[in-house]
Amino acid sequence: MTINILGLAIGMASSILILLWVRNELSYDRWHRHAGQIYRINTSASGFSTAVAPAGMTQGSQAAMPVIKNTARLIGPRTSLFSAGERRFDESRIFYADSTFLDVFSFPLVRGDARTALKSLRSE
Repeated sequence: MTINILGLAIGMASSILILLWVRNELSYDRWHRHAGQIYRINTSASGFSTAVAPAGMTQGSQAAMPVIKNTARLIGPRTSLFSAGERRFDESRIFYADSTFLDVFSFPLVRGDARTALKSLRSE
């Protein structure tokens, strides 16, 4: 009797944990405005698969498949050396993004306008 109850409890606990994990995986980044229309492209070469898109791939994909409305690439995180006047400093966790990144993803901004935030190479 004890073995049956213990087995039932372990089975139910395992099922609940698996259900919570699957629910979390399916809800990942679903808060973006157009989450149902956002896809990630993976590239495979010589048995190695990664989420890297070469520079011309986004324009080529849009030209070949008119159903693609917009593309965005994100590169990082990296550590970069910056300078402001005579002052130089290393900044870690730097990401580089295409100017269309905030058109695809709806991240909230602390300050500024998402329509113009990544359009210029210089910051104000």
